[in-house]
Amino acid sequence: MSALRLLLACLSIASLYACADGERADVSNFAGQTLRLSAQDDACLLTSDAADQPALLLQLPWPCQFNRGRDGQLRVETVDDQPTLLVEHSVAEPAPSRDCRTRIQAVRLRDGQLQASPHTNLAASCLPAHWDAKMFQGLF
Repeated sequence: MSALRLLLACLSIASLYACADGERADVSNFAGQTLRLSAQDDACLLTSDAADQPALLLQLPWPCQFNRGRDGQLRVETVDDQPTLLVEHSVAEPAPSRDCRTRIQAVRLRDGQLQASPHTNLAASCLPAHWDAKMFQGLF
C-alpha cells in the first residue's frame, strides 16, 4: 500500500471515530431503569431498557444530556411523589459573548410511565448548571 493510501485510510478511520464520538449517547439509571439519550433526526430521543416504556422524542435538538448534580450523578427531584429529571441542550453564543443558550426539558415517572414535560425552558446559562428545584416541576 502506498504511503498516500495508508494516510487516507488512517484519516478515514479517524473521522469515523470522530463521528461516532459526536453521536455518543448519555446513559443514566432512573427509577430502576436504564435511560439513554441519543440522536434521531437531529432531535434528542430518550429510550429506556424497560420493555413497557415507549421512546420519547424530546423537544430538544441533539446533542443533549442529563442534568447531573455536583457529584456527577443524575439529579432527580421528587415532585408530588413522582421522580423527575432534566434533560439539557446547550449552545455557546457567538463571541464576544460568554453566555450560552440552554434549553431544558423535564421528564418524570408518572403511574409507571415516562412522561416528557409539554414545555421547555430557555436559559442564558452555560453547562454544567445547578437548576433550582422549581425547574423540575415548573415545566409540567
